Amino acid sequence: MDLRKATLLAIIAICYTFTLRAAWTFFPDFFRILTVAQVAQITALLAGLAMVLFFVSLLAKYVEKDQTGLRRATVLALAGSAAMLLVRVKGLLLVVFDAWVSPELLWFLQTSRFLGAVVPWASSILILLFFVAFYKETLRDDKMKLRGASLLAVIGSLVGTLMLTFVLFNYLYFRELMFFVDLPRMLAIMLSPLFAFSFIAVLYFFSSFYKQQRQMG
Repeated sequence: MDLRKATLLAIIAICYTFTLRAAWTFFPDFFRILTVAQVAQITALLAGLAMVLFFVSLLAKYVEKDQTGLRRATVLALAGSAAMLLVRVKGLLLVVFDAWVSPELLWFLQTSRFLGAVVPWASSILILLFFVAFYKETLRDDKMKLRGASLLAVIGSLVGTLMLTFVLFNYLYFRELMFFVDLPRMLAIMLSPLFAFSFIAVLYFFSSFYKQQRQMG
């Protein structure tokens, strides 16, 4: 896929995922409607696929062979995005295709909640490493732009990773929650500015990268 189109799809996916998580946090009862939950799982899967396509296109069309650090980090980010895609597939099977899933597979999907808690956290770390590697590459190569955007993405990703670490800690030690949307309403409202900052910082990087691709095209 053309890198510019892949970047645009990634921007749409990031915006959609943020909107979905925010809506799920503040209007959880709405997503208890089966049809709404099914549509949310299908669209979330498509958003995850868009992120995978972006990193595949980035490897093929942007990262140079001599940029070993950035190439390694991009491969790791691709692995993290692919793992998140599998989590989306799991959610899709549970919510949309549960009637056609074998009892054994359904039992496994329902009891493997630990993966659903760990995979987003691990994926966020791999994405953070990607932004760190991208920022380091801008320091080495004066021709590379997006230095400020990549630094902001590093900070935003770090904030997001710390929030997911908090969520994972609570799940492992207290079994109280597993996702940001499971937080108590007041705590979710208090953390919303951090969540929004993380989203804006990453979105700014992708938007700047898309503008760069348009200028090059």
